[in-house]
Amino acid sequence: MKNIKKIVKKFNYKINISLFNNFRKIKNLFRYRSKSNISAFNKSLITFIVFLFAYLFYLTIPNLYEKTWIQNRIENKLLSEFKMNFSLSSEISYQILPSPNFIIKNVEILDYRNNSLNTFASIKILKIFISQKNLFNKEKIKINKILINEANFLIDDNNFHFFLKFLNKTFSNKKVIIKKSNLFFKNKSRETLLINKIKKLVLYFDKKYLLNTIKLNGELFNIPYSLKFTKDLVHKKNATVVKFNKIKINYENESIRKNKSLEGVNIISSLSSKLRTEYKFENEILSFQSINSKLPNNNINYKGKLNLDPFDLTINIDLEKINLKKILDTNSILFSFIKSGLLFNNNISSNIYLNSAYISNYKLFKNLKLNFIMQNGNINFDNSQFSLDKIGLITLKNSKLFKKNDKIIFNGDFNLNLSSADKFFSFMQTPKNKRRLIKNIYFNIQFDILNNRLYLNNFEIDDLKTNIETNNIIDNFNLNKDKIDNLIIFKNLINNIVNSYLG
Repeated sequence: MKNIKKIVKKFNYKINISLFNNFRKIKNLFRYRSKSNISAFNKSLITFIVFLFAYLFYLTIPNLYEKTWIQNRIENKLLSEFKMNFSLSSEISYQILPSPNFIIKNVEILDYRNNSLNTFASIKILKIFISQKNLFNKEKIKINKILINEANFLIDDNNFHFFLKFLNKTFSNKKVIIKKSNLFFKNKSRETLLINKIKKLVLYFDKKYLLNTIKLNGELFNIPYSLKFTKDLVHKKNATVVKFNKIKINYENESIRKNKSLEGVNIISSLSSKLRTEYKFENEILSFQSINSKLPNNNINYKGKLNLDPFDLTINIDLEKINLKKILDTNSILFSFIKSGLLFNNNISSNIYLNSAYISNYKLFKNLKLNFIMQNGNINFDNSQFSLDKIGLITLKNSKLFKKNDKIIFNGDFNLNLSSADKFFSFMQTPKNKRRLIKNIYFNIQFDILNNRLYLNNFEIDDLKTNIETNNIIDNFNLNKDKIDNLIIFKNLINNIVNSYLG
């Protein structure tokens, strides 16, 4: 310590002597200006250069600080000012541009749990920007802001409460900036649930409005978004705004802490759609229901529960009407998620029940009940059903949506229970001499989603056995690469199959 002070004093002394000599020379140059060939501009330039070099020399003073002292001093200041427990390596360097800062490589942020310190984040490059004041006195060093580059943050069941606790502390009014980083969400088995890319995140305390503030530009499921989060620590209120501009979806949320529960309202809006949801989070369970929600030219009501540990979602959705054509469109958002393979996740469990009395585009279809069940990476639609107007009820059993090599396949058994065989044959335009009294039609459908190919199997009527003619008709259809692109082709196929059964 004494040696550093001697060096600084000696360095300061030399600078002062040098500056004094330069000032004396400049003074003499101005005094004998008439005898000098140096212009006023050159005098000003020399003066500027002298001050510039003196300033640059001043900025380089932190190069004289001991690395061990820097390491310990900055760790303590980061903990006291930013409420973050950094573990700094000895890989420390110093630079003066764009403003004085220490560069520290291979840094960790630690959280204390289970009576031990654990890694919350691994940082490749950490920059500590310091004030230019009092560089001669290193004890008065001040941090202006910190920049984290190329970091991996981990949030899991073990440190989630540490993360919430951090949000409930008053942030520093000095900014924490994070760039080119990733936020990993993992379960107890250390399996990754999702990865959030951080392009830029700024964290600070807003002194004007007394709010903890986070501003983030990131990417989730390859979809860019912006987020602003504020927390009023006095009134225990949170506000969040998320914008997915690419897909034109906005999310707003306001919540308030009440004893051991969190209650709030959020709004998801897209074009003319607005889903307004009231919710309550208590004992790791989120319960929610819709309030005056609206879809384009449609009414929607929903109610459900989400258990976070383990992740398990149950939701009932009632629609005034539904466009089945859009749901079955292989280019829809649902099919985009299916094609991505994200839904085939062992850690996601959900039971989604969709009900609608009116199905647009298909006047014959009524009272749709669609069940979407995800469990242990498996997806099925069992017990889904819809009615054919005055004809009967179709029920789906033994269904499965799965990945096979590069294909995504749906397979399911359907049962058409006829309430009126006459209505059925009338709709199919079956000749009267070919009509019989039948009650049930069973068939299996396999659909290759990515290639848009439909296969028909195991077609049965009541308890009658199939014959060679029936099998040949079905085999020819499955071998034919042409699609059923109109109702006439479909009716002809069914009539041919029924006729082969009944003779």
